[in-house]
Order: sequence, then structure tokens, then C-alpha cells
Amino acid sequence: VETNSNNYAQLINQYDNGTLGGHGLIVFVNQTSAGGRAIEFENPNGTQFVVNTDGRVGIGTTTPNQKLGIFANGADAAIGFGTVSGANEKWTIGIDDSDGAKFKISSSSVLGTNDRLVINGAGNVVVYNNHHHAGPAHPSVPIR
Repeated sequence: VETNSNNYAQLINQYDNGTLGGHGLIVFVNQTSAGGRAIEFENPNGTQFVVNTDGRVGIGTTTPNQKLGIFANGADAAIGFGTVSGANEKWTIGIDDSDGAKFKISSSSVLGTNDRLVINGAGNVVVYNNHHHAGPAHPSVPIR
């Protein structure tokens, strides 16, 4: 554990592939600014996860705007749900970066496969049911 005059303690993994690392868990204390970080997980690619002093959690961001903020640069920002029972018991919800940043709910472990609900940036919606859908094939007009 390392501490310094910036009012934080660090648990540092000293070795990264045999060389001095310096990445690990950083616990901040006495942060007075709103949104200051209380807990931070970091790896060689930067900060991956934070809990700010205002209780907001950031995954892929150090400045979450909501209670939970998920950010992915050039990738899907998504949450997966599943059970151990089988492939048909996996669901994913999030933003499909490879498809115009549409919001999707998919009955799959990835967005864009078995999409069940798609909403584009204009608010147009497609609902799929066994490969049939209500609304246009591409959500360019609203469902009426």
C-alpha cells in the first residue's frame, strides 16, 4: 500500500509481464470536489472502473452522468444477462456501435444477433417477434 500527500492510498501490482507495473486499485480519501473519485480500478490501458464520491459508478468513464454510466470508445456499450442453462437464455441490452449507435435488446450474447427491439436516434422503433417485425425493416419512420 502506498500513500501520498494527495490523500489517496494505492494497492499496486508491481509486476506486469515481469516488469515494474504500477497499475491496480486506487482508493481515494478526503476528496472534496463533487464527483471526485472514491475508488478507481486501472490497468495499462487506463482507468476502467470508478465509484465517485457522489455514488455514481463509471465503467469505461471517470465522469458518469447517471448513477451508472457505461462508455465504450469504438465498441458496443452493452450489458449482458444470462443463465447457465443454455444459449437461449442470454440477453444483451445497449448501444450497437456497428449499426449507427442504435439502442437494442437482443436475445443473444451480442447486439445485432437476434435483435428483439431496435430504437434509432430519431426515436423510431422496430419490434421483432420470430423474425417478423412491427414497424419498418429499418427504423426510418415511426410505428403508427
